[in-house]
Amino acid sequence: MGKTKQARTVYLTPELDLMIMEQLDRVAALERQLGRAMPYLFPNPCRGRHWGHQLQDFTQAWRTARRKAGLTGALRHDFRRTAIRNMTRADVDQVVAMRISGHRTISVFNRYNITSDKDLKDATQKIAGHNLGTMPDAPTRNTGAGERN
Repeated sequence: MGKTKQARTVYLTPELDLMIMEQLDRVAALERQLGRAMPYLFPNPCRGRHWGHQLQDFTQAWRTARRKAGLTGALRHDFRRTAIRNMTRADVDQVVAMRISGHRTISVFNRYNITSDKDLKDATQKIAGHNLGTMPDAPTRNTGAGERN
């Protein structure tokens, strides 16, 4: 559930599904260790009085994850932008991509759908291929003499 407080369905890739299952195993081990139920997928990992409770602030966990991944300047929304760009480049329908990302308006979606110089070059190549008839889905033209090009 996002900030709109509306639930949405998200299907996981096999890799992400495996990662979530591994996290559930870690949570189950923590439940056994603490002797109580754990209603959080990512409970506070710090030993002490907040151990196993709901994380109140994601900032330190985010800093640690960035450092370990070598992404010191990364922002959380960079991953959202990357996901949207990946869906767009994979020709996922915009309405479907918006449902996955939780965007309800095209204007906000487009703020995340950033166009790169490579995107512009790729578009130029596609247009050139289409105009030359070299694209796989380019329509054939009738030359008027009964021939097909």
